[in-house]
Amino acid sequence: MEMPRYCLSDIEEVKSRMLEYTDVSQHSYLQNLLDSSNKILWDTFEIALRSERPLIQQALKLWTTSRLIERTWRLCGEDTLGLEPISDNLSPWVGIIPVTPLMDQQLDQTVIQWILEPLKQSILASLKRLTKERAKENIFEIYITTFILLNNSAVQLAHARQFAKRYGMSGRYGPYGKYKESENHFHALGLCLHISITITEAQSF
Repeated sequence: MEMPRYCLSDIEEVKSRMLEYTDVSQHSYLQNLLDSSNKILWDTFEIALRSERPLIQQALKLWTTSRLIERTWRLCGEDTLGLEPISDNLSPWVGIIPVTPLMDQQLDQTVIQWILEPLKQSILASLKRLTKERAKENIFEIYITTFILLNNSAVQLAHARQFAKRYGMSGRYGPYGKYKESENHFHALGLCLHISITITEAQSF
């Protein structure tokens, strides 16, 4: 498929718009993408949304922002760079106007490097500090944050599996890069389980 060689020229503006979008769209993403039939899941996220604790809000932002790079970037509005929606029924982009490959890479990396990575580092540092304190007053914040992170990992693994199947990739989670990414999620799940055990121990103090 022929695509023009367009790229994004103002990354700082893109980052600013991304942050603004995730803030205003957070509740919509949760409503549309969470499994509403799972009462424990939905009730826990509802509690998180009502919480004013910074760590929990950071975890919610991480969850929402992670969904951005799982969905197909597309051109919307009047300016579509002279492109028309894809009409080939065999194309994974049928019915939409995908962004150019370079724009796709720029958008993904903007989200990963400028938003997700700083959020991850901040959340992990806070979780480490709160867990080491082993204080009962931290249990709620640790539990809700860990719950959100566990769900985020589950959703990301499901997406990686779907992505691999969609494009006929070898391996359960696709090529080596995707496999390593999925492996990292399994390690993250192990860490969250360790935190959960620590919470249980703290409750017995």
